[in-house]
Amino acid sequence: MMKSKDKKAIAKIAAVAAAGCLAFSFTACNTQCEHDYSYRNSDTQHWQYCPKCETETEKKDHVYGDDGNCVCGAEKVVSFDVEASVNLNVDATHTLSITNVVGIDKSELVFSSYDETVATVSAAGVITGVNEGETTVLIKAGKVRKQVAVKVVETNKVNNVSYKKLKAIAAYDWQDTGIGNGAEGALTNIAWNGATAAATAEKMDFENTKANDVKTLRGSVYDAESSIDNGEYVIVMSSARAAEGADFGASVYYKTTVSELANSYRLWGWASKSDLDVSPASGKGKFRVSAYIFNAEYSSYTQFVLPVLDAGTLVQDENGWVKYEDVDDVNAGHIAGAPADNMFVYGISDENTDLRGKEVILSVEFMSTNADKPDRFGIKRLGFIYDDAPDFNLTSSANVELFANGTAQIECGTQGAAATGKWTYVSGDESVATVSESGLITAADVTEQAQTVITVTNSAVKDKAVNVNVTVKPTPQTSFNVPETVTVACGEIVEIAITDKVNCEEGFTFETGSARIATVDGEGRVSGVVAGSTKVKVSCGELYKFVNVVVEAKTLYGLTFEQLATVGTLGSLGGFPAALDFTWSGLTTADNISDDITDAKVHLYSADASALNDLADPNLVNMICNISGQSGAGVTNALYYKCDTPAAAGEYRVWIRANEALEGISDKACFRVVVYILNEDGTAYVPHIMKLNASAAPAVQDENTGIITITGGAPDNFVNFVPTPDILGKTGVIISVETFADNGSDLQSRAIVRRLGFDA
Repeated sequence: MMKSKDKKAIAKIAAVAAAGCLAFSFTACNTQCEHDYSYRNSDTQHWQYCPKCETETEKKDHVYGDDGNCVCGAEKVVSFDVEASVNLNVDATHTLSITNVVGIDKSELVFSSYDETVATVSAAGVITGVNEGETTVLIKAGKVRKQVAVKVVETNKVNNVSYKKLKAIAAYDWQDTGIGNGAEGALTNIAWNGATAAATAEKMDFENTKANDVKTLRGSVYDAESSIDNGEYVIVMSSARAAEGADFGASVYYKTTVSELANSYRLWGWASKSDLDVSPASGKGKFRVSAYIFNAEYSSYTQFVLPVLDAGTLVQDENGWVKYEDVDDVNAGHIAGAPADNMFVYGISDENTDLRGKEVILSVEFMSTNADKPDRFGIKRLGFIYDDAPDFNLTSSANVELFANGTAQIECGTQGAAATGKWTYVSGDESVATVSESGLITAADVTEQAQTVITVTNSAVKDKAVNVNVTVKPTPQTSFNVPETVTVACGEIVEIAITDKVNCEEGFTFETGSARIATVDGEGRVSGVVAGSTKVKVSCGELYKFVNVVVEAKTLYGLTFEQLATVGTLGSLGGFPAALDFTWSGLTTADNISDDITDAKVHLYSADASALNDLADPNLVNMICNISGQSGAGVTNALYYKCDTPAAAGEYRVWIRANEALEGISDKACFRVVVYILNEDGTAYVPHIMKLNASAAPAVQDENTGIITITGGAPDNFVNFVPTPDILGKTGVIISVETFADNGSDLQSRAIVRRLGFDA
């Protein structure tokens, strides 16, 4: 039991504590318990307060000393007021309003931000928005702590992505994001070859975990009802109708600079339709492709919605959206009304905007249209399609010999825009030879041998000129005439008729341009070896003339003329049809090639055991042209098909390569591409050998035989050819890739083919 003197001591302590403004005091406010009294103050007074009793005691006015302390007690009185919350935009600033400051100078306030990636705060209380989000600013003064809730919003956004983010992300090179002219297509084929989810994820960052300097596909969604999935395909999902007023449901985007050589944009899109509870999908939705063109500071942009060039029967609305209502092939995800394989083609310019040469944010955007089930749209392939870089080269001889008043035509192969460029031909000495606007060289009537150089340029190809060296000889004292052209069938013989002989008593000599095509003996008898074209040089003394030799085919690849008529036709071929894409569209060589010639497929030919076609790899045709050493002058093996050629075409392209760095195997392959067309009598096939375009630097074509020697591979492994008018718009033609032995080596040689066809 407490004694009375002890009670008096406690009361005395309590009184002293109250008078001295102590921060805490425990005093019995009734007979039941003791309560926790805390120190409180206002601008003018201080007191103790029991929150349980809601009792205020010892309320007194402050009495200040020079140091700002309340002289009536031990506690320094500090207080201030500040707003409870602040909202501001990214990059905007806000100065906190500090009022009713007691017991401290404003300069002594300490400010800090809980998350400086969202907002920072200066020593003067100026908050700066950094990135969209929420954080707290803490203000300290003595023992007083006050918090300000800060919310930062981004008004400068495209599809929920800030301008700052778009400015910071790394841009793909044009080679990474397209097809053609050296484009590597690292981004383009997202899951074209059955890529796993892990491999696909390497190309994408929909979880926002990759750094800005990483080249990757990125994504954004409107709200929690939309999502993007890093699956084996890029799946963009918008669940049950996007929110009212939304500009998009989900988008996949990347940054790139569009090449000047771009001609279109392609999107391989697909849709999902399912009644399964685990993955319901409506088979409906709408999508578009937008390019956002920013100014240098990324403070403003213009939107260019790519116009649809091919959407099948689907229609693009005024805002660029292509809407679909159903999926007609659920397994393939084929959208009803879409082009074949869901390959949508877009333009990259209109009368006001041209994307070429510009850095853009390229965005594939999707919106839900169905309220009952989630809508889903997927992307399997996307990217720009590029024209070949403009270029040209000589396809006629670079060294021309003419007699006085003789003529020769300059011919060039072109690539890309050079096909429509303006040609210029300039003679270095017109007293030796002149040249017309069309490149026809005419020798002057010289009295002694002379030389000059013809310079050839093309307006579409900058900083390039090729030279033709011309030697002109005086008119010889001999003369004779030969036919311009002779035609002979494979295995048959025709004699060159020489007429109007003057001073040729010593006789004539004959020389074939290519023994692979035709041979000639000392009597001028020409023997057809392999279908094609070459020249025979007929000489008498110093005078010589050329006879064009066309070797027709009454048989091809061991087939009689009657059997050739039964070869199955692939019909009209424009572009790259799946039938000629070994594994390009998920097919294999087994899907494309048949031993039955009546099938409408590609067929193979081997001349003998030293010329083999190896189909062990389902992705390609490996033509083993010779096992070892010389394998003769003829075709060793070939792949061929029958079709109708398009009336118009850009180029004919073959994905072909030789081996590289394999022991015992040559790194060179010899081949040519031939279009066989029936003659007017319907008695033989006339070969039209395709001329190499100016594209494949490691490929060299023999002027006489048309045989191309390729070392390793061409850029992209494509070799391009010029489809001349005489082969276009024809029916029932046979097109073949014929391979020949590498007669310059004793090593085994191979030609490896994966894709071929006209580029529409």
